[in-house]
Amino acid sequence: MILEYLNLGKEFWNWERIFEPIYSFMDNPQEHKLKFLEPRVDFFKKHATQIEQTYEKMSEMRLSTLQRHRPMETPIDRSVQL
Repeated sequence: MILEYLNLGKEFWNWERIFEPIYSFMDNPQEHKLKFLEPRVDFFKKHATQIEQTYEKMSEMRLSTLQRHRPMETPIDRSVQL
């Protein structure tokens, strides 16, 4: 996936070329285009425990948000005329 976004070939992973600049892997560095990386794209899959923790955290956040934004119960003043 990284090669796809960098728009480079597999020779980029060649350990014999580890100290070469990234430009040496491009045919024309002046016109080389990278693939646009959308926000929140993750290169690596999450471990199952991370996913469970994420769902638990989201549930806790929703609950605390609901509790904070619950409308306050105020008595209605019926003496006020509209």
